[in-house]
Amino acid sequence: GVQLFAKIRFYGAHDELANFRNFGSALLTLVRCCTGEGWNFIMHALGKDKAFFTGVLGVHCDTDMVVSEGTWPQLKEAGRIDDPQECGNSTVAQIFFVCYTAIVTDIVLNLFIAVILEGFDDGEQEWITGMIDM
Repeated sequence: GVQLFAKIRFYGAHDELANFRNFGSALLTLVRCCTGEGWNFIMHALGKDKAFFTGVLGVHCDTDMVVSEGTWPQLKEAGRIDDPQECGNSTVAQIFFVCYTAIVTDIVLNLFIAVILEGFDDGEQEWITGMIDM
């Protein structure tokens, strides 16, 4: 998520509390999405493109913000390192969040089934042990 969404301009649910600007906030954002808490709002906020930012909001966004050794001083001076303003990509955001949600849901479902089967197996073992002791 950090590689894909770190430079995208804040909008809506993608803000100071839920973003991918560094590893810590990305991890917290993914845990929040894992619980089902507004992941679709974050996905749609990360998918806002140049047409939305310029046409609807009337603000500038970069279509491709390349950070390299040569561009670092200009970007730092313009404040774009601390407050990046790249446009989003709805296709990338949708693929990322739908896959992430499907994978996390599958993992949680498998854990839930494993706990139920473990409890069933323990109950069956107790029943067999009780029958042998009689």
